[in-house]
Amino acid sequence: MERISIPLQLRVVQSQPGLVEQNGKWSTGLCECWGDMDDCCCAFWCLPLFVFKTNRAAGGCPCLPLLDCVGCGTAASLAMRAAVRERYGIEGDVCSDCFYGCCCYPLSWCQISREIKRQAAVRANAISLSSSKTHYTPLVDLDHSQAQDFIINRMTSNQPKPFVMTNTSNQWSSGICDCCQDVPECCFAFWCFPCFACATARKHGECLCLPLLDGFGFIPPITTAMRVSVRNRYGIQDTICNDCLYSTFCVVCSWCQMSREMKLREQNITLVHSRAH
Repeated sequence: MERISIPLQLRVVQSQPGLVEQNGKWSTGLCECWGDMDDCCCAFWCLPLFVFKTNRAAGGCPCLPLLDCVGCGTAASLAMRAAVRERYGIEGDVCSDCFYGCCCYPLSWCQISREIKRQAAVRANAISLSSSKTHYTPLVDLDHSQAQDFIINRMTSNQPKPFVMTNTSNQWSSGICDCCQDVPECCFAFWCFPCFACATARKHGECLCLPLLDGFGFIPPITTAMRVSVRNRYGIQDTICNDCLYSTFCVVCSWCQMSREMKLREQNITLVHSRAH
């Protein structure tokens, strides 16, 4: 009895994901307003409208920049600049954000707007390139027995692979009032809050004396910017509006929460090896 073999055509999908290039720098300089003349003209003729539009494009509340009119500090500008830096992996610190946000207010918002647009364009281009590079490569025509051997011997892999065990999430690991989770830091913040804030800022990689600038505004600009920076660095979901509220009315508890979060996120990562069965 003759065996009839039906050819089976195998196809391998080759897809190269498009990567967004990150060099740790702003895509445009602070004074390169000619890179987007529409933004430049809009910021020149109606800066409040341009700031509202840029803040909305970044995912923030459109009316949030109105807080910059309260006191001497530009809390919303600092917070938004810190959020964009951490989101796109741009090198810098809150100290430089404070300088540019206060002394170069319109130029800073123009730079933020250009960065958001260019990052969105790069990501869209990367997605289109990834989809266009997906193609099918036909191999050979195999009968069922050959296909079975090929799948078993070539396509089955039981090698142990390491994976990472982490307990991180997109939420704060502790609440705003959970100071009892770290009693020494709670006592440190209670007895000498300026020293505690400076030490926490230094732990985050910022200037030691940076929190002392909070005295220049009704809404603490440094505390707000620090909280936004911590959130975006660790992927914590929240809004800048909530950051402003916590920084204004719960400033001590906010610094304690940031300190606890940094201490938890900096724990060592354990690699676990899975075994083949």
